[in-house]
Amino acid sequence: MINSDKELEEKIKNINASILEVHKYIGSEDPDKYDNEKYMIGLPWDYLTELKKIKKKLDFIEDATIKKNISDSLRLSDIYCWLLNRTNISFDSREMLIKHGIVLMGSVCETIVEVLFEKNKPKVSFKKKIYFNEKITHLKKIKKITEQIKKDLIWLWDMRQGVHIFLMDSTKKYIDADYSRAVITAQNLIDHLKIKS
Repeated sequence: MINSDKELEEKIKNINASILEVHKYIGSEDPDKYDNEKYMIGLPWDYLTELKKIKKKLDFIEDATIKKNISDSLRLSDIYCWLLNRTNISFDSREMLIKHGIVLMGSVCETIVEVLFEKNKPKVSFKKKIYFNEKITHLKKIKKITEQIKKDLIWLWDMRQGVHIFLMDSTKKYIDADYSRAVITAQNLIDHLKIKS
């Protein structure tokens, strides 16, 4: 058991040294004979939110498949958070992880908005396609979401659109706070709809 920050620091040094030894022994090619569970480094599964807890928050979604897909995506987000918070992934690799996390949260929110919009869409629409920002504007108008949630969703959507490989701005830097805001945006949307359901 770790009882102090000093002991924690020493433990981390030992873990890092052990992981490096494992990597050197297996090698970068990762031969098939080592592709075995008994040689894999364990992930602390209690870091991940239980699926049943996530699904309970999604009671406002009736479709079982959509509910499962969102739950799985939120669990994947926990893994991204663990990698960002517990490993020293840095530079471009860290940014790519953050970008993928933002895309994931954008997809979660897009799906929830789509479900909510389908239930509450205007009776008459002359457009063949209604865009995301128009959907959340309508949902705010009929008081299904708050002004703050609308603003956060617009921010998230803009961030998500900007991480497409063919649209990426090489001068823009993505930081941990961006991913944290994306996660909080999704959480706030879910919590708000849970309360209203």
